[in-house]
Amino acid sequence: CVYSSDGRLLRQFGSFGDGPGQFRLPTDVAVHRDGTIFVSEYGGNDRISRFTPEFGYLDSFGGADAGPARQQRPQCLLIAPDETLWVADACNHRLCAFDLRGRLIRTIGACGDGPGQFRFPYSVDLLSDGTLVVCEYGNNRVQRVTREGECLGTWGRAGRTPGELAYPWALSVGSEDRVYVVDSGNNRVQVIAGATRTTWTPPDGAFAAPPAQERSPTAIAESEPGPSPAEPRP
Repeated sequence: CVYSSDGRLLRQFGSFGDGPGQFRLPTDVAVHRDGTIFVSEYGGNDRISRFTPEFGYLDSFGGADAGPARQQRPQCLLIAPDETLWVADACNHRLCAFDLRGRLIRTIGACGDGPGQFRFPYSVDLLSDGTLVVCEYGNNRVQRVTREGECLGTWGRAGRTPGELAYPWALSVGSEDRVYVVDSGNNRVQVIAGATRTTWTPPDGAFAAPPAQERSPTAIAESEPGPSPAEPRP
């Protein structure tokens, strides 16, 4: 559905199904500056479809016949300034970089909890220096990586207190590189300073933990906690 800035429905496109231009459980949408629309979906289709600015279907990629580019729950889409389309390929535990025609450029990450590994990456965005921040539903953390997949640090762990996460579902980078993290199992949004070096625990633990007031996030919404973050599910 397409809405105006004051909340009026302007247009909708798509219908339930697996045919061209149809959707099963669409997960995200990204719009290129030329108006081309990208929609990701899972629930059987597990693909990304392209549409014209007038909502006409163009093509799909990442589906069952895509070989190494095959998606399993493409959860989040990001069009970078260099015109790379980044996809959080959640159930393959990786990020995929495509060109805007749907050709796979590279993948980064693999299943795990080590540096540069992911467990159900659900969201990805860019900091102003071009590094990626990735929300990991399964590892209860946010990881900062280069576009080649090198881990620059992590933030968060499973828990209920500020700085801890339960099933983080999404993130978005705002002004001054503030990273807004949807801490879904804790019913809150936490905000961290993405450009601050001491926000991130480096892979080698090279520096000592900073004072709490420097490291602690801001919680901008909170209520009773959700289920225990023991073992997240996709």
